[in-house]
Amino acid sequence: MDAPAHRNQGRFLRARSPTGQLLAEIFAFARSFAGFARGRAARAVLLVVLATLSEGLGLILLVPLLEISGETATPSRLTRAVSEGFELVGLTTAGGMLAGIVGLFVVAMIARGALLASRQILLAEIESSYLIDRQKTVIGLLGRAGWGSIAGVRHSRILHLLGTEIYRVGQAAVGLVESCVAVMAIAVYAAISLYLDAALSLLAFVLLGVSALIARGLLQRARRLGEFTNDAHLSLLNDVTQFLGAMKLAMSQNLQTSFVSQFGRSLDRMLVAEIGFVAEQNRVRFVLTVLGTLTVAAIATFGVAYAKVPAAVLLTFIVIISRLSGPALQLHSHLLNLVRTLPAVRTLDGLVAELQTRTIAADPSPLAFQDIRLEQVHYIHPGSDTPESRQAGIADVSLSIAKGGFIGLAGASGGGKTTLADLIVGLHAPQSGRILVGGAEVNLTERPAWRDHLSYVAQDAFLLNDTVKENLLWSHPGASAREIAEALEVSGAGEVVNRLPNGLETVVGERGALVSGGERQMIALARALIRRPRLLILDEATNAIDVGRESKILERLNALRPELTIILIAHRAESLRFCDEICILGEGRIVRRGSYASLREQLVAISKSDLEGSI
Repeated sequence: MDAPAHRNQGRFLRARSPTGQLLAEIFAFARSFAGFARGRAARAVLLVVLATLSEGLGLILLVPLLEISGETATPSRLTRAVSEGFELVGLTTAGGMLAGIVGLFVVAMIARGALLASRQILLAEIESSYLIDRQKTVIGLLGRAGWGSIAGVRHSRILHLLGTEIYRVGQAAVGLVESCVAVMAIAVYAAISLYLDAALSLLAFVLLGVSALIARGLLQRARRLGEFTNDAHLSLLNDVTQFLGAMKLAMSQNLQTSFVSQFGRSLDRMLVAEIGFVAEQNRVRFVLTVLGTLTVAAIATFGVAYAKVPAAVLLTFIVIISRLSGPALQLHSHLLNLVRTLPAVRTLDGLVAELQTRTIAADPSPLAFQDIRLEQVHYIHPGSDTPESRQAGIADVSLSIAKGGFIGLAGASGGGKTTLADLIVGLHAPQSGRILVGGAEVNLTERPAWRDHLSYVAQDAFLLNDTVKENLLWSHPGASAREIAEALEVSGAGEVVNRLPNGLETVVGERGALVSGGERQMIALARALIRRPRLLILDEATNAIDVGRESKILERLNALRPELTIILIAHRAESLRFCDEICILGEGRIVRRGSYASLREQLVAISKSDLEGSI
């Protein structure tokens, strides 16, 4: 789009009225939903129209039924048309015609019931599949997004959308579908009423239009309530997530009291807003009910006193208008539901659009595990390019890692050790420099097959709120009992399992809260080993384990070479004694490298400095 056209469009959007903006959002959602439903939406529309026509047919049969049974002197055109039709099939007596009309009425109502049942099943299928499709879309985009591009996305935002808000999106779909159903029902009833009497129909439409104008303001209030609810739910979930993440710290300082009070106040504000809207909604509904009653009274008065409408036609017309008020009230209710939940649709669409820009192209071809070489690799984390944060990454690092090697990375916190490991994993792509595998340059972020060769164990070992066994099987669901036992033996977690009350079936709690930090690390290490990786990266993964037990674990890991290549990030000097080569990093660069013996004094000094800094 050229610049002038873009500016004109911007002025148009800014000039659009609140009602116009609301209608634009509804139509945009309707197009998106229709694009998903496709042929099923057309079938649903057909079923709605046929069901409403069946009911309408049953209602307009009241006219010939009343006129034939009452032997009206001047029957209406509808009665004459029905009589002529019955005469063609040999029904000429009043009794025969009445029986035929009753028969048609029964058939019409049975057909309506069957069509309504089919319609509801189809609509439920469309609504449910749409909701599932939205959830799959978000999860699929998360799975295809690069780590560096989604690491900054708030977890509470994702949980909010996939939890509370995704069902509000489902409610929006229901509101849209049911609104369309009500509109089509109103259209069919309006067509039937026009057929019966155009003048009475015009009067009814004018009065119903007044009702619509009265209800319009409530739609804007529903939209504001929806936006408030959307923001409030996200804020509450964010607060709860942060509180649960720091619950131990909060409870140790009695900070949970203020959290509970703040949470309660937020819920009270939501309750006041919700009750106020419901009260307003019911006041408007009462006004609409009164207007509907006055509409029927006005039609009856006008039809009898001025239009001289036949009694049977007038009675049938009043029944149809009364029936039309039902879909009209439903349309109002479902539109409110749709408008209230549109903010959730907008938020979900925004997240999907954002994640689509963060996806990375994946090369599915296999990538064999070979020697790894980094040449002049440079990566600075986004937002870390100020003079105060120059060290937040690595700069011009070159390093060779041979198959079966045991490489140690040491240095002060913030020196770039974890960033270097993340580049080798393929979580980040170098901003300059090259990574070579087997002598060939590769972009590891685009090669998911590379990560099939490795296991990564971080300092903060993550465990599922499940049994020890399920935690172990998470990385390799098909692992045998023998593979589990071997991994437990090497990692030292076998001793932990033997002490637990239910062994492998013991539940470890949320994030492993029911076991100690060292036990979590050993279980996480066992889980990593069950994958039978070719490359094992340990990022401070044993720092919560006592030195003696850690030494035995590292000795057993060392015995798995040359089938296993190990990269160990550690602060404790003793942890690095099995390494073939140790690289000391500072401010994102390798400042020294060598054997454990040659670097031992410096490693001890780094370890002591880190210990003093943590006190």
